[in-house]
Amino acid sequence: MGIASRVRFGLGAVLALAACDRPLGPPFPGLEGAEVVRGGTLELAMLGDVRSLDPAIMASGVDASIASSIYAGLVDVDAKGTITPVLAERVDMSEEGTVLRVTLRPGLHFHDGSPVDATSVAASFQRFLAPATGSTSTSLFAKLRGFDAFRNGSTKALSGLVVEGPLSLRFELTEYDATFLPSLTLVQARPVCPSSLAGSHDEFVPCGAGPFRLQRGDWRRGESLTLTRFDGWFRRPYPLLDAVRWRLQVSSRSQEILFDRGELHVTRDLMAHDARRYLADARWASLREREAATTFWGEGMNVELAPFDNVEVRRAVASAIDRTLVAALDPVRLRAASGPIPPGGAGYDPSLVCQTFDRSAALEHMRRAGFPYDPATGRGGIPKPIPYLATARTFAERSSQVLQAQLAAIGIRIVPRLVSYTSYLAATHRRGAVAMAPTGWAQDFPDPSNFFDSLYRSDAIDDLDSVNTSFFSSHDLDELSENAHRERDPGRRKELFVRAQRIVCDDAPIAFTHVPEAVVLHHGFVRDYATHPVWIQDLERTWLARSSATLPLPMVPGAPEVPR
Repeated sequence: MGIASRVRFGLGAVLALAACDRPLGPPFPGLEGAEVVRGGTLELAMLGDVRSLDPAIMASGVDASIASSIYAGLVDVDAKGTITPVLAERVDMSEEGTVLRVTLRPGLHFHDGSPVDATSVAASFQRFLAPATGSTSTSLFAKLRGFDAFRNGSTKALSGLVVEGPLSLRFELTEYDATFLPSLTLVQARPVCPSSLAGSHDEFVPCGAGPFRLQRGDWRRGESLTLTRFDGWFRRPYPLLDAVRWRLQVSSRSQEILFDRGELHVTRDLMAHDARRYLADARWASLREREAATTFWGEGMNVELAPFDNVEVRRAVASAIDRTLVAALDPVRLRAASGPIPPGGAGYDPSLVCQTFDRSAALEHMRRAGFPYDPATGRGGIPKPIPYLATARTFAERSSQVLQAQLAAIGIRIVPRLVSYTSYLAATHRRGAVAMAPTGWAQDFPDPSNFFDSLYRSDAIDDLDSVNTSFFSSHDLDELSENAHRERDPGRRKELFVRAQRIVCDDAPIAFTHVPEAVVLHHGFVRDYATHPVWIQDLERTWLARSSATLPLPMVPGAPEVPR
């Protein structure tokens, strides 16, 4: 999930270069002894742009982090990774696990003023699953009764989604599916305003029932996006902020300058050099934290294209990479990793040995593949260079040089081709277009299936918009995945995923390399800022202690507590 970046807002290259060695400024303090208040705008920034805020077609983790504040789900993931009701007051599963009954909270409203009721939730969910919408996440809900008939157009309504009453709806499954409830936490499955369902796909207006809303004119593509507090949010008096503003397409260097001047209140995209300086400065000790390691990165190989249609070549690549050298490019924020589930992801098993650096083994795999290589003479190997697609001005641009040297040592020559993030996404998701490219995955919901169903299952392959960008297909893995969906015993289910990991490690559609652990910094006046294991940040409780002009917090007796 690389992100292209550009410098904006008049911060030129001369200013950026001049800032490299200047002294590190102190944090901007907050009011001492300040009580919790409402008001103010939180200033944030991101390296890339926002592609879409239509939740149904969302594929970018960055977009989803913003959308999670606009759209509220029936259920969500709290800071501890536990599934908790949000729009739902109660969720009940039948004894056999094939009926999920949802009772909505009374009195909820969307941003357009319409009520959040069972009819509107059902209509939004059907819109998400409709083929015309083009979502890539629909297969997660394939166990819904009538799913195939609805998807192929045989029926106009999804028979497994039943409106029982104004605030009650029922999901009927053809069989038990352990991932169904976790999948409901996805942004893609969250209800949108009835007014957003009207009109064409291109006319979609971002509108949901979350704690913040997007108002007309507050999204300037490529420049900024502002969300304002939704005063109809049911967990009053939250949210506490008046607004949250993201500056878009801001380089790491520019973010450091803006943050040092107090124009950015929080940053997570600093360059390695700057991150090291902040970590070493005791003044920032209480104002920094690390995000959960729920994302992995690696080198994706298209198994349908030569030479990676040969499993021995893929194994050679996986064995040739010294992951410690990759992590050394940014030792503050990266750790070497060699498996399909990151340490903070659901189902991570630290005892599982996956892919390891072994150059002798890599050369043996090359021999078995029919491409023997002699390092002493430089003879042999794969005769043609392999184009390697990477996003310009990102970590992938630097890591590609390390990869180039490591693969050359076993007779594989790659030629990096740097493109924009948009071009990278379009090409890597299209069948037959890219042989090799960096790839990554961030946990979308707390279940091990999230790291397998989309990336490796055969039914995740699509000619034009494939989530399975290695185009990997394995009957054994598909079967293990299906069995894990049906399995109700946690111990047996864990063993199924261990076996699935072994297949992925050995067949190597991805050579896993590293896990990012972003360093997040905020100024002293930013209070109760919280990172989130899925949505990057949780801004519902955040408040600013920087001005006596802000209004005291009007506490509401009996208001539902904000989960942590």
